[in-house]
Amino acid sequence: MLLKNKGELKANKLQTTVLLEPDFNYMNKFLGERLLDRAECYGHIAQERFGIRKNHTAINQVVNKDFTF
Repeated sequence: MLLKNKGELKANKLQTTVLLEPDFNYMNKFLGERLLDRAECYGHIAQERFGIRKNHTAINQVVNKDFTF
């Protein structure tokens, strides 16, 4: 826990910090990518979602929207 204000040691005036291990962060990234791959493979991601899908960018969504209007 870190001090928010100099000299204040009250519990409600302390700031908590969370430091995650690098391998924990790597595993979260690995599992997240794998989950998204499987979700897209099985068709669980909506076709309108462009930003998180492979080979689709958010700018494609904007262009499609402009063409629609």
